[in-house]
Amino acid sequence: ARKLQIEEGLVLKEINKQGQKLKGIKRNKTQKNRDNINYGIYGIEEKIMAQMVIDEQFLNYIEKEYNFKIFSNTDYYHIIDTLSKLKGKENKMQLLSNEMNNEQYGPTLARIMLLADEGYKLEPYELHEFLSKIEEKRQKENIQDFMGKINDISENGGFNRIIKLILDYNTFLIDAREGGIK
Repeated sequence: ARKLQIEEGLVLKEINKQGQKLKGIKRNKTQKNRDNINYGIYGIEEKIMAQMVIDEQFLNYIEKEYNFKIFSNTDYYHIIDTLSKLKGKENKMQLLSNEMNNEQYGPTLARIMLLADEGYKLEPYELHEFLSKIEEKRQKENIQDFMGKINDISENGGFNRIIKLILDYNTFLIDAREGGIK
């Protein structure tokens, strides 16, 4: 750098710029964004839906215990309605795909049917983990709702509102005891 009469900082900058291509340090740090749909990685909700298509007892269990209020994708509710109508029939998968095969529900149903065709069996721990997260979320929402009611009473209090809060609190505690503490 001194012989060429160039600033040493510029030379070091150029050397380091070229050296980065040769170094393997950052080679594995590049991020590749992959769409899980194209790579066959299924979510827990899809696995539960596939299990419901395969096993009618499992469908009845989810309906009885949770009233199907565990899914975030609204397409699943339309598929469940159709699946409930097909209870007791032999070729449910074929009938379901015939009824629901349209542009709106087609891709969602295709992923569920693909998983069901593979004969996927949902592990009990996966279901338990998913359902416990949902219960925890519901309890947090109940607590936040209850705290909102307390804040409302502190601003606009009255005897009737306090009595109603106490009764709501009693039902809230009973609901929490039934499902949570063991």
